[in-house]
Amino acid sequence: MPVREIFFIHLHSNFSQLFFAPMKLAYKVFEPVNGSNTRLSPLIFLHGIALSKEYWGNIPQIIANNTGRKAYVPDTRNHGESFWSEEFNDQLLMEDLFCFMDDIKAPKAVLIGHSMGGFIACKATLTAVRNS
Repeated sequence: MPVREIFFIHLHSNFSQLFFAPMKLAYKVFEPVNGSNTRLSPLIFLHGIALSKEYWGNIPQIIANNTGRKAYVPDTRNHGESFWSEEFNDQLLMEDLFCFMDDIKAPKAVLIGHSMGGFIACKATLTAVRNS
């Protein structure tokens, strides 16, 4: 890869981080019927592209009930009830996820994703491992 392409990729990445802040995400919370164990990390379900938090139906409630974990189901940016942004890429979706985890005070979480959501879950996991 020529130096100018590497520079452009690096520059674009820095501009995204400087000018495009993570978005607050709309979400649903599912509490286990017998109460959640606050010592356990929550579940976060991430939908695929062109879908929304509604995609998961009652699956988060069933898994929350069976694991004793609180389950969160956000809409990613430009989906469902979350805000629209001209900027949309995997890096921003991952940053939105980390911001969401900060908002719900979850330093760790069990990430469950479908399609694009699965990709973002993998990217976030690898990034968190590299940064730890």
